Amino acid sequence: MKKDLPKHCINLKNFRKEQGLTQQQLADIIGTSVSNIKSLETDVVKPSYKFLKKFIESFPDASIDKIFFR
Repeated sequence: MKKDLPKHCINLKNFRKEQGLTQQQLADIIGTSVSNIKSLETDVVKPSYKFLKKFIESFPDASIDKIFFR
């Protein structure tokens, strides 16, 4: 049975697609690996403080509260 993904996984994927970015491009912008982006989008791992900090620095107009915590 396929599990439903948490909202933050869906929100991150939607944000990436709205920006017109591939997983690789998002990883390059933030300075992480594409496997980390894949893992975040599929709920294998949770976003770390370091990831969130880099995300904010890379996308200052994005709401991490809306993407990751609602």
